[in-house]
Amino acid sequence: MADTVDTVPKPAKPLTRPRRKTRVFQVGARQESATKRFWIFAEDQSEQTDAVRLTRIQAGLEPEVTQMLREAFQLNQKGLEILLGISGSTIVRRKRSGKPLDATTSEKLDRIAEVTHLADEVFADREAAIDWMRRKHPALGNDSPIMLCGTELGANQVRRVLNALEWGGVV
Repeated sequence: MADTVDTVPKPAKPLTRPRRKTRVFQVGARQESATKRFWIFAEDQSEQTDAVRLTRIQAGLEPEVTQMLREAFQLNQKGLEILLGISGSTIVRRKRSGKPLDATTSEKLDRIAEVTHLADEVFADREAAIDWMRRKHPALGNDSPIMLCGTELGANQVRRVLNALEWGGVV
């Protein structure tokens, strides 16, 4: 009688790629994380004195703040570049080299954080604040508040409308 060898069949390799659902969840988790970090940044900036904010602006903010902003407001790359007045390649270069953003870009990010924090206080809901900041409004010349925050004059218009909403004044 011949010896028989029991062989255990090898498990078949899956022929399909991992489900996309897992990847979407991971992207969503990163987005949620970036959005949370943006709110932490906005809250932290709003709690600082003007002197501390000015020192941070002059020293330059971390380039990662631009990505947090982009994901929190679901801006495309072109929208981010227009809002901040800086190219995507410059942001990437500064991030790779470990250099902070310049004072002009840092000031814009500080201003956006401050106005977004005000919107959060008015709406008492972060999702509603983000949604309001992203939508175009007739009271703002059919511009979106977030895009107006690229300049101090535009941010003043947004603050005026937010104050009117909060206090029931004329827009």
